[in-house]
Amino acid sequence: MALRIESAARGKAGAYVELPELDGHSCKVYALGFNCDGSMLASGSNDRNIRTWDPVTGRELMDLRGHSDSILSLAWDPTTPHRLSSTGSDKTVRFWDTKTGRIVDRVPLPSDD
Repeated sequence: MALRIESAARGKAGAYVELPELDGHSCKVYALGFNCDGSMLASGSNDRNIRTWDPVTGRELMDLRGHSDSILSLAWDPTTPHRLSSTGSDKTVRFWDTKTGRIVDRVPLPSDD
């Protein structure tokens, strides 16, 4: 599946810069986010994977796997460019170190019962 993003250019209203097309997910993407310094973009999908990308070149940096269901949201640490959190339909929050690709912590969400 291709992911195409347009970003507002700095300084000129109405001007856009088209970022490279990102191929990798096999299902719909529901979550996107840039890290605090803009050096990485993360995408989360129904394919249960999170992928990180170089937004300039479009090169995939990492494929993060750990959720057992769709990724619903992503949030980057506002002060640490390599720390990412994700929530999934599997009712967990996972905290990732995108330098190593490892899950730092996993927190179950309360059930609806």
